[in-house]
Amino acid sequence: MATMEKLMRAFESLKSFQQQQVPVVPEEPAPKAKKDPSTNKKDRVNHCLTICENIVAQSLRNSPEFQKLLGIAMELFLLCSDDAESDVRMVADECLNKVVKALMDSNLPRLQLELYKEIKKNGAPRSLRAALWRFAELAHLVRPQKCRPYLVNLLPCLTRISKRHEESVQETLAAAIPKIMAAFGNFANDNEIKVLLKAFIANLKSSSPAIRRTAAGSAVSICLHSRRTQYFYTWLLNVLLGLLIPVEDEHPTLLILGVLLTLRYLMPLLQQQVKDTSLKGSFGVTQKEADISPSAEQLIQIYELTLHYTQHRDHNVVTGALELLQQIFRTPPLDLLHVLTTPGSIEQVSVCRDEPYSRSRSGSIVELIGKIHLGEEEGLDDDLEGKSDAPATPFAATKNEVPSDVTNLSSTAPGANLEGASHDIITEQPRSQHTLQSDSVDISSSDLASTVTEGDEEDILSHSSSQISTVQSDTNMELNEGTTQASSPVSDSSQTTTEGPDSAVTPSDSSEIVLDAAESQYSGMQIGQLQDEEDEGAILHQEEAGEHFGSSSLGLNQTHLLKTMGHSRQSSDSSVERFVPKEEPVDPGDLENKPSRIKGDIGHYMDKDAAPLIHCVRLLSASFLLTGQKSVLVPDRDVRVSVKALAVSCVGAAVALLPESFFSKLYKLPTETTESQEIQYVSDILNYINHGDPQVRGATAILSGTIVFSVLSKAHFEAETWISKVKANTGNTFSVQDCIPLLQKSLKDESSVTCKLACMAVRHCIMTLCCSTYSELGLQLIIDLLTLKNSSYWLVRTELLETLAEIDFRLVNFMEARTENLHRGLHYYTGLLHLQDRVLNNVIISLLGDDDARVRHVAAASLARLVPKLFYNCDQVQADPVVAAARDQSSIYLKLLMHETQPPSHFAVSTITRIYRGYNIQQSPTDISMENNISKVITAVSHALTTSTTRALTFGCCEALCLLSITYPVCTWSIGWHCGYVTSTSAQTSRIQVYKNRGRSFSISQQSPSEEPRKSCTAGMSSMILSLLSSAWFPLDLSAHQDALVLVGNLLAATAPKSLKNPWTSEEETSQGANKQEEPWPALGDRAVVGMVDQLFIHLLKAINICAHVIDDITPGPVVKVRHYVCYINGTIVDRCYIYKIKYINII
Repeated sequence: MATMEKLMRAFESLKSFQQQQVPVVPEEPAPKAKKDPSTNKKDRVNHCLTICENIVAQSLRNSPEFQKLLGIAMELFLLCSDDAESDVRMVADECLNKVVKALMDSNLPRLQLELYKEIKKNGAPRSLRAALWRFAELAHLVRPQKCRPYLVNLLPCLTRISKRHEESVQETLAAAIPKIMAAFGNFANDNEIKVLLKAFIANLKSSSPAIRRTAAGSAVSICLHSRRTQYFYTWLLNVLLGLLIPVEDEHPTLLILGVLLTLRYLMPLLQQQVKDTSLKGSFGVTQKEADISPSAEQLIQIYELTLHYTQHRDHNVVTGALELLQQIFRTPPLDLLHVLTTPGSIEQVSVCRDEPYSRSRSGSIVELIGKIHLGEEEGLDDDLEGKSDAPATPFAATKNEVPSDVTNLSSTAPGANLEGASHDIITEQPRSQHTLQSDSVDISSSDLASTVTEGDEEDILSHSSSQISTVQSDTNMELNEGTTQASSPVSDSSQTTTEGPDSAVTPSDSSEIVLDAAESQYSGMQIGQLQDEEDEGAILHQEEAGEHFGSSSLGLNQTHLLKTMGHSRQSSDSSVERFVPKEEPVDPGDLENKPSRIKGDIGHYMDKDAAPLIHCVRLLSASFLLTGQKSVLVPDRDVRVSVKALAVSCVGAAVALLPESFFSKLYKLPTETTESQEIQYVSDILNYINHGDPQVRGATAILSGTIVFSVLSKAHFEAETWISKVKANTGNTFSVQDCIPLLQKSLKDESSVTCKLACMAVRHCIMTLCCSTYSELGLQLIIDLLTLKNSSYWLVRTELLETLAEIDFRLVNFMEARTENLHRGLHYYTGLLHLQDRVLNNVIISLLGDDDARVRHVAAASLARLVPKLFYNCDQVQADPVVAAARDQSSIYLKLLMHETQPPSHFAVSTITRIYRGYNIQQSPTDISMENNISKVITAVSHALTTSTTRALTFGCCEALCLLSITYPVCTWSIGWHCGYVTSTSAQTSRIQVYKNRGRSFSISQQSPSEEPRKSCTAGMSSMILSLLSSAWFPLDLSAHQDALVLVGNLLAATAPKSLKNPWTSEEETSQGANKQEEPWPALGDRAVVGMVDQLFIHLLKAINICAHVIDDITPGPVVKVRHYVCYINGTIVDRCYIYKIKYINII
């Protein structure tokens, strides 16, 4: 009762304080506080801690009022999360975390319900965020039968939250939507998915970059987690393209930015299209449903739209278009890839006003597009609010009654659908959608905490299956309001490239959905020159001006067209061109100060004699990079440095798809002022390797590596013939060899950013280069790479390790044996190169001792990846790297034809043995060469560990050994791990004999007592690791402590079975053992292993004891020695205690 009383007093105090926080009327004087604010703050903190301490107490959980008390506690914690004092907010947040963690196993449904109630309130931003992210984290734990009710009730809540203008709320919503939809998306019908999509699509024209990012990411996540993924990809593409097509119309710049961002998030998912092969219809009846997926026409429209907006007058739109173009080239859908690389594959321009595709859209989509353009979201919002929030009725706490405020998504006639059948994107809904209605029922009420027990709550959620309501039509969907308000805009971080060193080669948005994982891990340096961003307020001013974007430069087929078209760019933008007809009035100063950079015929993407990608590379080069004069680049005053870096990256991505485009002429026909010997080629872009900005230099280095890789891959590693054909067609004398000095120069650059990007470029092409006729150049690049080990930038060191992990040293050994010049090169190495030993010992193991834990982790992972690629002459068949490589390729490509044993299977393992780590799969014969590689690597790391003089190297070696023991299980590769039997010395033999005389028996493998020579069991590095665990400083580092425990556990798990005693003992040995006191771990025959197992067991008990005290918040008492008693009854051991405890144990 004392606990209950303290809890109720804390409830009343916090409630009374919250009631006093009513906003004061301006005309009335503010009442004076009775207490000092600091005292109130301290009281609130103490009340929160009291509530948290008592609500999680075990004694209170059996109370019949516990559900009610828990609801009140959660409500008060969420209210305190919005307290004016930061200390109170922090304590309330900690209390919420503790309550959720403590009660998640026993009261999860109630916790989810309370969080939902706060989401439904849509109240203060901090409270809403606290509830939203926690509900998202717990959403995957909702029981399947409750997912549908939660979805139906969350639908209007999420729609309302999407209309809020607080950026912090929007960012939390962006993180919550993917998790919520991953749990509930499969329970939503088509109409409900469209409700959410329309709410977020309306936000794409918001003036806030955070709201646009949330809208774009959420829309893509909703499509991804729906039941009909491809259908909604198509639906979303139809809407997005309809918002910007036809391009002749003047569209708001903010809307363009939002659409481009959404398309950038969507492109990687379109590459992963999977055909739906599931059966449709009832049992015994299959019905072929129309396969609706994004079409090639839609993909071409995306490409054309992107090219169009690279020539926009606003630099933010240009940046967004270039980022989208880069993403298209990096993850192209197969249909689009075929179109881009095939000459004449695009037959007409499909983004203009007269294109027939736009007229084929459904009426509902056309209506939605029109309302977004006209800014009529507010009317739709009011309509939806009136129909989705029915008046609340008092809640009746009876299981069979309908819950209080039933939330009907529609009050229209039962036949009303969200999308009319005659106007939908498809003409026939799937059969499952005709019967799946929008079940809507509210799962909470205002007084739910005080009237609903847990059983009632379950009935409330389950009762929604009997509540059927229809969903209103498209015209009544809830959309975002206020997107046209011109509040002071801020720079859109998703459209600029000043966020990190990789932003010129990867899209820089922090909330992106799917991108290249290998290239989006690290960021932290600004790119380009630090230029002042133009205010996005100018965007709104531009829209009000209503200037029309008359003609496009994408289709300049003849040089004389330039004479009939004028070019102007807005004065605030120095990076892109604006093309307007001569009849339109243009500021003469604009034409004079900002002349057009496209001075010739770059062709068109509809040309029959060239692939569309060639036109794209020419367009990017002529617009942002090259001037048309040989070896002359566009100055930085004309084009932003960030735009240049993106343009170079886009060219590199295009060259990876079609290497011929890099060797083409910049203009199809020479200009009037250009002589024949001064024709500029696209390959002049590589002159940016000398640019003043490190990001541009790094992007150029990546372009060089891409050229090497793509050309050698297309030429099947013999580039001379391919290059000669290209030279005959274009006249370009550029060769693959010209890229190598550029990469070498970049690796030695003074900027760490450039060095990192250059290292990425080398990683992309190094193995292709080594396999080609230019293999000696590849060796030289490896030598130059090793100098980056001493870089002060940790990302350079991690990138170096990632690159070295890709190298096959069997091939390197073969090339070393055939080169003569490189052994006596400009490097400081004496004798032969021996690159494998230098990489292993001087770089990777050396970086295991790096002060930065992130570098040590990458070094350990790289070492594990490198083991199969090492080559040692003494271990390989015929000591030939060619034979070693052939064996490896045969095992990969001829595995099904050359297998001699059955593949490992856990079904062939004993049921008892299967539960132990390392023994769950049948052991297969090991590769001797592989085991020797493992042995040498472990020996090198173990030597570094035993001779370590720094904590960092000790931690790094432990992490490397732990990762190796997981990647190459000790049970399988026991010889390589030095675990097993070794020949005994004379001293060991005498010790074994002593044990034998005492009645000990050998393990199963030692069946004959006269077997010679004697053997003993070893456990690798176990003794060394156990000594570290018993030290005073090593266990304090939790990561190293965990690695050491896993490592020694794996070592002993592989060693102990080899040391087991023979279970078939003689009667004499049994009688002798009965008269002696039992020793610890009697099943183990080797007493050296017993000591290590005993030491590990004691350490684990101590660690568990510490964790138990921390979790239970118990202060440990004084340490007391343990007495060990053994009781005998009729000469038989009944019980023994070998467990260390805090208090005495007496066994009688």
